[in-house]
Amino acid sequence: NHKWINKLAPETLLQLCIPFLAPVFPEVTTQPLHTVQFALQKISSEMITLQDCVELLAFYFATPVCSKAHAHALTTPENITALTQIIEQASMQPDKSTFLSTLKFGITAAKIPNKEAFMYIRYLLTGSEKGLAIADLIEILEYTIIKKRVAANIK
Repeated sequence: NHKWINKLAPETLLQLCIPFLAPVFPEVTTQPLHTVQFALQKISSEMITLQDCVELLAFYFATPVCSKAHAHALTTPENITALTQIIEQASMQPDKSTFLSTLKFGITAAKIPNKEAFMYIRYLLTGSEKGLAIADLIEILEYTIIKKRVAANIK
């Protein structure tokens, strides 16, 4: 039963996962532990075993490889054009909070279904259209990384 993972204190979860993360992502030992701990808390409900943290946090440590064809298959060509403009505008914002609010406002104004829009953005950030909520991803990732990943994948 994997429910015990959700009952762990965040500090305990971090200490139990480090031995699985460190061999695959050695940089885990040089990252601010509070950010890794926060990321682990967000993915803990998806974990069945402690080792699952490696796959679920891969987006945090490694830049995803995104296929333009796959990204474009997630929504309509019209929505891709609008989302590209919205993401470019959001990327000019000074911080993550205004980045997210700009995304949400633009998506609503363009009448793009949230599910499609956030699936597309999640794919750009993580290499997977499924996973954490966009707000959680934006909170976990550094803003410079967010901007770099979306810029690399919308061109």
